[in-house]
Amino acid sequence: MLDKKKSQIYDDLKLAAMLLVVLAHSTVMYTVNGAFHPVNSSHLLEILTTAIYSFHMPLFILVSGAVYAYCLQMGKYQEHLPFLKNKLLRLLFPYFFWGFFYVAPVMELLGLDQSGYFAYCWNGIVLSHNSRHLWYLFALFWIYVFVRLTRRVYHWGRSNMLCLSAAVFLMYPYVHVGFQISAAMRYQLYFVLGMLFHDYAGKQNRRLLLGGVVFTAFCIASGICVPTSHGWDVVLALLGCCGMLIFVLLCRKWFPHMHETSWYQLLKRNIMGIYLIHPMLLYGIYSQLGQKDIPPVALSLGAALAALLLSMLGTECIRRLGFSVLLGEKQKRRKPTS
Repeated sequence: MLDKKKSQIYDDLKLAAMLLVVLAHSTVMYTVNGAFHPVNSSHLLEILTTAIYSFHMPLFILVSGAVYAYCLQMGKYQEHLPFLKNKLLRLLFPYFFWGFFYVAPVMELLGLDQSGYFAYCWNGIVLSHNSRHLWYLFALFWIYVFVRLTRRVYHWGRSNMLCLSAAVFLMYPYVHVGFQISAAMRYQLYFVLGMLFHDYAGKQNRRLLLGGVVFTAFCIASGICVPTSHGWDVVLALLGCCGMLIFVLLCRKWFPHMHETSWYQLLKRNIMGIYLIHPMLLYGIYSQLGQKDIPPVALSLGAALAALLLSMLGTECIRRLGFSVLLGEKQKRRKPTS
C-alpha cells in the first residue's frame, strides 16, 4: 500500500513539474535567455523564471529516479538488453524524430538558426549542441546507462553510490563534449537521490532525514569552499523539490478526488507529448505576439495555456492515428476484426 501511494505521489510530482516546465518556457522569453524578447519587459517574470529554473528539471530527474527504483522493486528492468531497448525506444527515438522533423524545421522557419537545416541537424541534434528542450531525453538516456553500469555499487551500499554520484557531479563543469554527457553527469545526482528517496521514505524516515541533513551540509560546505562545485545549486534545487513535495501532499489532502477528474487523467496521459510539442508552439506564439503591446503576465500565462492545450490535442491526435511510438510509447496492436 505504501509503495502504491508513493507511485501516485510520483505521478503528481511529474504532472506538477510538467506544468512548471511549460510555464517557465513561456516566462523565459522575458529574460536574456529567451529565444524571443517581447516588447514589454517584466522584472517579476524574470524572478519567477529564475526560481522555477532552479529546481524544475532536478525535480523531473529526481522523480524519474524514484520511479526507476519503484520499477526495480516491482521486478522490472532485470535484464540489461530489454532495458536498453526500452530506453532507446522511449527516449532516443523520440529525440531524433522530433529533433529532425519538428525542432530543426521550426528553428529554420523562425530564423533562430542561420547555419542551415542539415548543419543544424548535425550540430544541434546529432551532436546535441543546441537541441533545445530535447536535451533532457538525451541526458536521461545516459543517466540510465550510468545507473545500470553502477548497479553493484548501489547494492553494495547506498552511501557508496551517493559518494560516487557526488564525485561525478563535481566533474561535470570540466567536461566539454557533445551528446549531453555533461548534462547527464550533472543531473545523475538527482536521479540517485530519487532512488534513495524511494528506498527510505516512509520506511526509514529518520535515516532519510539524517542523510538529507548531512548531504545538504556537504553541499553548503562545498559551495562555500569551492564556488565552482555548484553546491549551492544543489541546495536550492532540493529546497524547491521539497517545496513541491509539500505542495503536492497538501493538494492530495485538500482535493482527495482530483485523481478521478478527467483533466487530471488527460494531463497525466499526455505528459510526454506535452513536453515534446509545447516549446516550438511557444516560439510560434511569441514570434507573432511578442512585439505587440500585451501585458507580460497576460501574454506569458496565455501563451503557456495555449501551448499546453494545443500540445495535448496534438498528442491525442498522434495517439489516435496509431503513431504512439513517436511519443516513446509502445505501439498498440490492433485486434483483428472477426
